Amino acid sequence: MIKFSLFLLSIISFSFTSTYAGYVLTLVQDDFDVYTAGKTVFLQFYTPWCNHCKKIAEEWRKLADEYRNDENILVAAVDCEHEDSAVLCDDFGIEGYPTFKYGDPTDLREYEGDRSYRALSKFAKENLKPSCSINAIHLCSKGKKELIEKFMSMSMEDLMKIIDRVDEELEGLEDEVEDKIDGIGEKYEEIMGKYVEETTALKKETKYDVLKTLRAAKAFEEIKEMEKEIDSEDHSEDDSEDGSEDYDSEDDDSEDYDSEDYDSEDYDSEDEEEE
Repeated sequence: MIKFSLFLLSIISFSFTSTYAGYVLTLVQDDFDVYTAGKTVFLQFYTPWCNHCKKIAEEWRKLADEYRNDENILVAAVDCEHEDSAVLCDDFGIEGYPTFKYGDPTDLREYEGDRSYRALSKFAKENLKPSCSINAIHLCSKGKKELIEKFMSMSMEDLMKIIDRVDEELEGLEDEVEDKIDGIGEKYEEIMGKYVEETTALKKETKYDVLKTLRAAKAFEEIKEMEKEIDSEDHSEDDSEDGSEDYDSEDDDSEDYDSEDYDSEDYDSEDEEEE
C-alpha cells in the first residue's frame, strides 16, 4: 500500500509538470504512463541547447495546441537532458535532436517528414488515429478486449502486486546482464541483444504494458473520487461559514455595528460575485 500511495502521489503532482515552448506538455519518466494511457501520441524528443529544436518550437506549439483537449491523441515533448526524463530517451533509442516519434506509446515509430506546422498537422490528421485502448475498447480484438476487462475488474492492490512481480524479474535480468558485461568488451552487443529479447518477451508474456496503462487509468479514477470528496468538503465548510456569519450579524449589538447602514441584499450579492 505504501508503494501504491507513492504512485498516486506522483500522479497528483502531474499538475506541476514543466512545459516546452511555454505551452507544450513535457513528459518525464514518472508521469509518462499517466499521460499516455490509452492514447495515440506524437512526441518530440529535444534538448534545451539544440538550435534546430528552438527553430521549430513554435511549429510544435501550434500542433500541440490543436490537440490540447483531445481525449484520444496527445502531442507532447520530452527533454532528453532533464534528469527525470533522460531514461525515456535511452529507452526509445534517441540519438539525435530533435527526434519525432508517434503511434502507440509502447511501440513508437519514427517520423522523418517535413517539420513545418502544415506538414506536421497534415501527418497528424492522417496517422494519429484512435487505436485499441481503454478509451477505445471497441477497436480492440476480442482477446485484447477480454484481457482489458479482466484487468479492469481487479483492484489496484492486485494490479500492483502483479506489476511489482514483473518489475522484480526485469530488475533481475538487468543485474544479470550487468554482471556479464563487466570486462567482456567485444561480446557487449551480443549480450545486450539477448537482454533486450528476454525483457521484451517477459513484458509481452505478462501483458506488462497493458497492466501499467490500466494502473494509470485506475489511479485517475481514484484521484477524481478524491477531488469530488474535497469539493464536497469545501462546499460544506463554505455553507457552515455563511451560516455563522448570518447568525453573528443578527445578534451583534456592538456600537461599531450600525444595522441601519447594513444592506443585506448588497452583502449577499457581493458574496455571490466573489464565489
